[in-house]
Amino acid sequence: MKRCPSCQQMFPDNAPAQCPYDGTYLVADAPPQQPYYGSDQPPYGQPADPSQWQPPGGGYYQQPGGYPPPAYGGPYAPARGSKALSTAAFACGLGAFLILMFVVFVYVMARNGSMSISTLLFLAQILQPLSWLMLLSAVASIVLGVVALVTAKGNPAISKPKAIVGMCLGAIPLILFLIGLANMQRRY
Repeated sequence: MKRCPSCQQMFPDNAPAQCPYDGTYLVADAPPQQPYYGSDQPPYGQPADPSQWQPPGGGYYQQPGGYPPPAYGGPYAPARGSKALSTAAFACGLGAFLILMFVVFVYVMARNGSMSISTLLFLAQILQPLSWLMLLSAVASIVLGVVALVTAKGNPAISKPKAIVGMCLGAIPLILFLIGLANMQRRY
């Protein structure tokens, strides 16, 4: 008997050298069986020529109690994966950057004196939770971007540029928030 070391499937001795499910080379589990001669039937009813061996019908052959093969095919199977990490990093970074642009817009309008006092008081109540949301979103975009880039090494389906742009969009508000916080501390 031969065994696939990655999916743990068992195959007869006359099976091909590679696992038909994941492409890894099979290893011999037990000493090889005695060859057959003449009119003897090949073991397990398989053809005598190993190149004509086919896995049993039904998609894959699974030994009782064994694990099913992995969800993807052999070494040349297309990469599967989710782009959710890079998309989440981009969305968080874009959200943080848009909140920063709104805060800057309100600050510029307040400095020019083009807003009434009641509008400024209303926006002041909104800006504090928005600034914390901006900070949280910026940190989340950087963390998700780093995780996406680390994961992208093993999975080419993850979009590296989207993760990098999300990290940059999140880093800009974070840096400006920290500069503003340091400037406020210095002032008092």
